[in-house]
Amino acid sequence: MNSTTRSEPGAAGLPAAASQGRPEPGLRNKAADTMSDLGDAAKQAADTLVSAATEKLKDIANQQVAAGADLVGHVGKSVRVAGEHLNQQAPYLARFAFSAAQTIEGSADQLRGQSIEGLARSTADFARQRPEIVFGVAAVSGFLLFRLLNAGVSGASGPASRSGDIYPQRQTEPARTRSFSPA
Repeated sequence: MNSTTRSEPGAAGLPAAASQGRPEPGLRNKAADTMSDLGDAAKQAADTLVSAATEKLKDIANQQVAAGADLVGHVGKSVRVAGEHLNQQAPYLARFAFSAAQTIEGSADQLRGQSIEGLARSTADFARQRPEIVFGVAAVSGFLLFRLLNAGVSGASGPASRSGDIYPQRQTEPARTRSFSPA
């Protein structure tokens, strides 16, 4: 037999390594480079997506800050109107209302000029300077939330319970007395 009819590794123009199931070293490196490029492209796409989502969330948060500032401004105006109504009957309360309205409206103006990052920074600074106020507000908020949730739960249990009861009264049946008769 001649060399063209024999079936040997590397026959038919294929390299010996490819015909034995082992990839060529250059092909392995090329596949690794392609996988690395795909991984880099996926990381870049994910970073772009996260960055776009973060910017969108910041925009939404800044819109909410502006809406909150408008709400606070409306509250300040309402307190001012209440002070005007109180001015005739209770001037002392009216001065208190005017002072509160001025503070509230000033806070609204200050909120309008801030971004969400600035608001978070201001809040953190305030919490560092006055932790007792932060803890007090947290305690009062927790108490109010507890009362609110408790009122909702006790109101859902039926008409037998009174609003505000932490522990609803148990319905008791009249005691049955045995009649004792001498036999």
